[in-house]
Amino acid sequence: MDILEDKIVTTRKKHQCFLCMKYFNPRTKMHFQTIVDDGEFSSTYTCIPCKEFMSKYCFNGCANRDGIVEWGCIHDCNHNIAEKNKHI
Repeated sequence: MDILEDKIVTTRKKHQCFLCMKYFNPRTKMHFQTIVDDGEFSSTYTCIPCKEFMSKYCFNGCANRDGIVEWGCIHDCNHNIAEKNKHI
C-alpha cells in the first residue's frame, strides 16, 4: 500500500467520515487520504476528532489481521460500548 496524498482539507461538499460514519457538511476541515493498493486507488475522508483519536489510542487496536484499518471501526466500537452499557 502506498499513500499518494495525506492532508487536511476544507471540504466543498458533504462527506462521510471513514471511521465514525457520521456525515459532515461542506466547509468542514477533514483529513483526506488517497492510497493505491495492488493497483486499486481509493480515497477517504476522516473527521478531525477520529483522526486524533486514532493517532493517540487505537491505531493498532482497530487494524484487522492484515494491518488494515476498516471502514466504520470507531462507529462499531462506540456501538458495542453503548450496547454493553445498556445491560449494566
